[in-house]
Amino acid sequence: MAAGLRTINLEGQLKKLVVAIAAVAAVLVAILVLSKPFGWFENNPQAKPVTASQNASPTPNEAQAVAGALEAFPTDPVNGSAEEVKVLVASSPLTAAPAGTTIEPEPNTWESTALGAGTMTIKVTYPKSEPKYYLAFMTLEEGSWKLLYTIGADG
Repeated sequence: MAAGLRTINLEGQLKKLVVAIAAVAAVLVAILVLSKPFGWFENNPQAKPVTASQNASPTPNEAQAVAGALEAFPTDPVNGSAEEVKVLVASSPLTAAPAGTTIEPEPNTWESTALGAGTMTIKVTYPKSEPKYYLAFMTLEEGSWKLLYTIGADG
């Protein structure tokens, strides 16, 4: 009987460990996403474009599909966001993409990082601001490319 209690106790501890790891992961994602502004675009005045590596073998159709999704993002940031961040973007979509924001993707920089995921350099212009370059991390969800997050592209 004592051995059975230990097994149950270990299972309980394992569940607690899994919950703790999930909580830490959720906090890290929240910190990343909520950084200035919402983690979508950093204000980096010295940002420069990132270029595709020599080993990249982008698929032209895939790169064009990603570019189209990125161009459309400012018109509907909630729908253009990956599931992991959709709730945060929905709480303040104009923070993610203020009215008048434009995104110019550079399809030749598309790099597939995994099946259904990759990165592309984009030029973002906010209203009354100079353009800035970012690396957009994209994910394929139910046949549509979605923006997961961006980081400043400091070449």
